[in-house]
Amino acid sequence: MIYKKLRLYLKPIVLMMAPRLYHKRIIKSSIREMNVNSPYVSAAISIPYEPIGKYPTMYDAPPKFYEKRKRAMVYDENGIPMLNIAGNAVYHPVYMIQYALSEYGFFLSSHDKSHLETAKRISDWLLDNQDANNGYWYYPYNFTHVFTKYVLKAPWASAMAQGQAISLLTRMYQTTNDNKYLVAAVKATTMLDVPILSGGLASELWGHTVYEEYPTIPYSITLNGFMFCALGIYDLTQSTDDKHVSELWNKAKDTLTFMVPLYDGDIMSTYCLSHVTMGNIERQWAEGYNSIHVTMLQCFQSFIPNPTFKFYIKRWAGFWGIKIDE
Repeated sequence: MIYKKLRLYLKPIVLMMAPRLYHKRIIKSSIREMNVNSPYVSAAISIPYEPIGKYPTMYDAPPKFYEKRKRAMVYDENGIPMLNIAGNAVYHPVYMIQYALSEYGFFLSSHDKSHLETAKRISDWLLDNQDANNGYWYYPYNFTHVFTKYVLKAPWASAMAQGQAISLLTRMYQTTNDNKYLVAAVKATTMLDVPILSGGLASELWGHTVYEEYPTIPYSITLNGFMFCALGIYDLTQSTDDKHVSELWNKAKDTLTFMVPLYDGDIMSTYCLSHVTMGNIERQWAEGYNSIHVTMLQCFQSFIPNPTFKFYIKRWAGFWGIKIDE
């Protein structure tokens, strides 16, 4: 308890005195904890984004530790990666999808078809395990959301998982020209704008629709999860003229522009808005997610340029001591 209080007290001081040092510490911590997400921030206002290109938060090439991490991972008999939850190996949608997106990116950079085969194998698993009625991929375990204390009971779904799956499936569609991937990607949008209380994944933020990473009550409104979902919807608009998909993207653009300033803080961005919806808890600092917030905004800035995005890209990167020139 004393260590935790001391850490909270020293954090703003360290950020003020040595922001780059703090950023390097976060990077090291993120590399230890994350399997595929890159915690680095590019010193640019925008990062060119292609819906069939490398996924923005993934490494450009397999880092040195990647093969070692792969050997330590658990796979089922078909080579699908599984995550250890409370001593049990389970199918974790985001875990396997991010792994597949990394493998797809490695295929683009190396032209090694074994990486593409891995991404395709996981994509086919998604097709085989998508709920036929609502398009969901489920988490098969109970999860207590730490900030709202809401218990998500198995099986539950996530807009982040739906969005990242859409990004993967649209890439498979564009690469293979097999329509089955596009059909599954469109189906994955079915419940995105349906209210949580009606079995969907949508909450409302002062008249703006939010696609929730964690469909909790009270709402949690997690920024990175919404961004990943919105990016998936954008990817899909580049492969289909489906009316519902277009409507979802229009809502996402509107909400993102409105919501970004709400995550601003005096030492970094915040992870979610549970301190708003709960009304009586502290802000949850983004820590390892601050860099992801910046990277995602840089991607959105490349195809829907916005002065709000530009301002917070510079401000939030600045918390890490990274100066961005236009």
